[in-house]
Amino acid sequence: MLLPVTAPTLAVIPQLVANDGLWRDRVQGSAAQPRRVTGRLDEAEASSLVRPGGVAIQVVMNPLGGARRDITPFGVSWDSLDLGPLEAFVAQAGDESLTWEAKGTNITRNDVLEGVCGFGNSDLGGFLVLGASRARPGAPWSLDGWEPPDEPALWIENCLGNGGVDPLPSHIAKSWPLPAAKQLTVVNIRPAAVPPCVTSAGHVWQRLDGKTRAGQGCYGPPATLRAGRAR
Repeated sequence: MLLPVTAPTLAVIPQLVANDGLWRDRVQGSAAQPRRVTGRLDEAEASSLVRPGGVAIQVVMNPLGGARRDITPFGVSWDSLDLGPLEAFVAQAGDESLTWEAKGTNITRNDVLEGVCGFGNSDLGGFLVLGASRARPGAPWSLDGWEPPDEPALWIENCLGNGGVDPLPSHIAKSWPLPAAKQLTVVNIRPAAVPPCVTSAGHVWQRLDGKTRAGQGCYGPPATLRAGRAR
């Protein structure tokens, strides 16, 4: 998948490299200053790519390939993510960002559809946290958990399936039990290979400025919206 490099993409490249270069399939330079790098990028290479006046770059990645070792906003890789790192993260977390969103204790199907659709339509994908809330803006986050009507991953798949989000971006969920029969769940969503993602209600949700918003004027059947974009 070819991603245009935006400011958020540039901002995370040093972090990705520092965390063992897990996002590194290929980097190429601009037409005026061609540059192609394959394999692992080291710190010096990353610095030369993102310094002021450096080459324009694009990142090429396969959203479905390889182990699910994505870098997360939670201070650890996806493979290492557990309840401990999440508790440490929310203890110091501020507002939600372009790459993570929290939903409180009363989770609905629409919460899942909007979150997955929004991150699927973003350049970076992201992480939907189910069962985290705070009393008001600026207040500390709390991992109160939520009560899924079924096994969390199965319920999420049932929400998304049968055209709930179309096309459905690559995603995977992890859950941890909390007291009082509640669960804390994180859904890892990668950018859609063929955007835009559209919900069954015909909405195109986008992750912008730390919020998931419906795209203005973007309503209708998924096939119709994709055909319009292709013209």
